[in-house]
Amino acid sequence: MRFLLAILLFYSCQSGPGKADENIRPGDDDTMKPQPSQALVKENTFLDSISEKKELSIYQISRHLNIDSLYYTGIFSQAIFTGDTVFNFSHGIKGAIINYDDQRNCVSKFLFTFTSEGKNLDSKIIAMDCDHDESVGYSILSYKILSDSSFMSSEIYTPPGGKESDQQKRGNLWKVDADGRFVDITKKD
Repeated sequence: MRFLLAILLFYSCQSGPGKADENIRPGDDDTMKPQPSQALVKENTFLDSISEKKELSIYQISRHLNIDSLYYTGIFSQAIFTGDTVFNFSHGIKGAIINYDDQRNCVSKFLFTFTSEGKNLDSKIIAMDCDHDESVGYSILSYKILSDSSFMSSEIYTPPGGKESDQQKRGNLWKVDADGRFVDITKKD
């Protein structure tokens, strides 16, 4: 009788808890597969969040960008920053475009430059459009990336009650220098 109990105990320990799965083959168990090392897991950077078009927290904005806090405090405390695009300028400078919605009446795009390590070097508003009130003047700002070291911004100002013929247009040509700074190279007449 003791012998029979010993054999039953031996087989019950070998099969593990519950009924054994007959479809599992040796090596199919995930616990036997090598797990990725913590050192190999890549942590997303701020620039990754921008390129993935994620909504950016105010903490991220204040920590990674040289931008005036007026864009996200006070009456603009509900503003939303969202990643748009990350690209390379010359001299190893990274460019990043971030969308900005003040949640009141304007949407804009900021262009930032960064070192390859992610330090913010310069910023510029490159696009803006706001609700139009015909009784006051308003501007529309747009941009175009021209090369790996230059871009153009264009502003169209419409005076109060103005028509298309009253609009004033102005364009600026910008260079990104080796230090990641925006330099206005517009030819002045």
